[in-house]
Parts: sequence; C-alpha cells; structure tokens
Amino acid sequence: SDICAAAGDLGPKFIAIAGTPIPAMTGFDYAAVAALIEDRTGIPAFGFPTTGMETYVRGAAMAFAALARRFVEPGEKTKEKTVNILGLTPLDFSVNGSDASIAEFLEESGFTVLSRWAMGSTLEELAKAGSAHVNLVVSAIGTGIKQLSGY
Repeated sequence: SDICAAAGDLGPKFIAIAGTPIPAMTGFDYAAVAALIEDRTGIPAFGFPTTGMETYVRGAAMAFAALARRFVEPGEKTKEKTVNILGLTPLDFSVNGSDASIAEFLEESGFTVLSRWAMGSTLEELAKAGSAHVNLVVSAIGTGIKQLSGY
C-alpha cells in the first residue's frame, strides 16, 4: 500500500522492488508483489530476488536486463555506426565526468550513442537500444545485461 501511495504521488515510469536478507529468508515473492503493485497502479513494476549477500553486479544486471526485456523495442534494421554503452553506472563510473567522456570519445570517432545504461539516458532512449549496431560493455554489469536480456 505504501508503494502504491508513493507511486500515486510521484508518478514514476516504473517501480522496482529489491530484496535484503530478511525477505530472502522468509521466502518473499517479489514477482507476485510486483504484479500486484502493477495491477493496482498501472505502472510497470519489477521484483528482484536479491539477498543483500552478493555484489551489486548481480542485482544491477538483473534490473537492467528486466528493463531491456520490458522496454527495448526490437530494432527493425540495425543502424550502422550506432552504439549502446552497457554498464555505465555511478557505481563503476562515479560522477566525475568519465561517463560523458566515453560518449564523447565514441561520437568523435564517428559513432552515434543510442543509449547509456544507465547514466545519461532517458527510458525513451533506452527503448531504442535494440536498433544499435554495437553494444560496448564497459563494466561487469554490462556483461550481465547482455546475458540476461538476450538483446
């Protein structure tokens, strides 16, 4: 109920529920709760059975893969010299500008950056990722996105 109320106040584009050790020990059903929240709010919701006992890489990759499966539009035609940057997160690339530097380097090299997973792109830009010619993986999270999402 609290999540639904907050969603009503804030109007997010999606809702993500991630776990900690206690829900993991009690057998919390993340998928069922996410489905209930989505049904009540009409906002896409995701549940991730994280435990708080693994690195952030697994949870972040699960979250990005779920976003990819749900929101990325199939690319009708791969666009030449276009690129997605996978694994570009503040956890791996702090807010010191290295994320912008990577994108700038690619653009100066003749590429068009379609999406940055997850710094600097809107959900609408992420949805266009399916038509990129190249996926550039810049961290372990990016590898997980590719493996889990299948795109």
